[in-house]
Amino acid sequence: MGGKAIEAVRYHRALIALIFPLLVACTSPSSSPVSATNSPSAYPQLTSTKSLPPIHLTLTPTKHPTPTSTTKLTINTDLLPSLTPTDSDNLNQKQPISPSNAGQLTQAHQFHFSPWDLVHAIAWSPDGENLAVAAGESVHFFDGNTFEERKTLHLGVWTPSIAFSPDGHLIVTGGRDGQVKLWDVVTGENLYSVEAHRKGVNSVTFSPKGHLLASGGNDAIARLWEVDTGTNVGQMIGGTYAIPAIAFTPDGTSLAIVNGQVIRLRDVASNRFVSTIHGEDSFNSIDISPDGHKLAAGDILNVVTLWEISDNGSLQTPTIKLEHPSQLQNLVWQVEFSPNGQILASASNDGTVNLWEISTGELLGTLIGHSKAVTSLAFSPDGNFLATGSLEGSLSVWKVKP
Repeated sequence: MGGKAIEAVRYHRALIALIFPLLVACTSPSSSPVSATNSPSAYPQLTSTKSLPPIHLTLTPTKHPTPTSTTKLTINTDLLPSLTPTDSDNLNQKQPISPSNAGQLTQAHQFHFSPWDLVHAIAWSPDGENLAVAAGESVHFFDGNTFEERKTLHLGVWTPSIAFSPDGHLIVTGGRDGQVKLWDVVTGENLYSVEAHRKGVNSVTFSPKGHLLASGGNDAIARLWEVDTGTNVGQMIGGTYAIPAIAFTPDGTSLAIVNGQVIRLRDVASNRFVSTIHGEDSFNSIDISPDGHKLAAGDILNVVTLWEISDNGSLQTPTIKLEHPSQLQNLVWQVEFSPNGQILASASNDGTVNLWEISTGELLGTLIGHSKAVTSLAFSPDGNFLATGSLEGSLSVWKVKP
């Protein structure tokens, strides 16, 4: 079989892996939101083992425009998720998740949205005070300590990616309508909207210093935006396929871009290539360790690969491959390093979350609490919690069992 034919097969396999779980979720919803209980059987199980499109910019008259009814953060009690009751005393007994206790995680909270409100993205504010969850066509804001819902931002479109600014004052959303929108977290003001990607946005993120936004879309292009004005200040052709994930290096000098079987690191200032790596199968998710020394990528066959990043920013030979020995080939929706850089969490299409020790590659445990694909996950900034979201329309918050 020729090289082009092989590439076509892999491309179609990647599309099937991405589209199939969404079709299943949308065609087989629960008849009503599920209410969890405090009975032991309600808790999940934990298994432990040792041509570029035109750019259109819509700006409000000033950086802080007068809010309208469509851009306000409001509480809508009809949309509040059901909450699994928890013991507040146990909630207050917190400790950072580490390799020594990752096999002892328990579900501290669980939220059920409506059957149609599939969870697509999760983000913690840098201070840990807010947990934002993109579910259905809204973004819900929860208190990062009590996990009570504070506000709801109604976008009217599925939102595959959200991110807080480094100072926590702003949040950016990337929607299926191709728009990147910047919001004031406190007031709910929509500061501006950019028609960023003609075929939809898959990933958005702030640069570490907070002066730039990056977005990746289905048009195979990654773009850079000035945060203060929404001005397009750079664009990088990712390659042949849609861009499912992007990530800044911690120093902000390079942007990692996923495109099919290739991950490219590009210099932000010049757009030039810093490094290129090729995988055996198409990648879907990436993350860079807090110290900037490692890059992790999850592919469509349930394999997570780690690379060392050298001092000059180039990627070295893969250091380790992480693959659950008993799981079938599944799409890895997201990977994320813990704040201390010791653990990598990977969200799988089979509804599980795997926790890996970075230094050894050991599988520390598997979280079993979702009935459908886990699309998103995020560690709290202090490392005490791990939030996970699923296509079943649920959000779970995990902590070390007291």
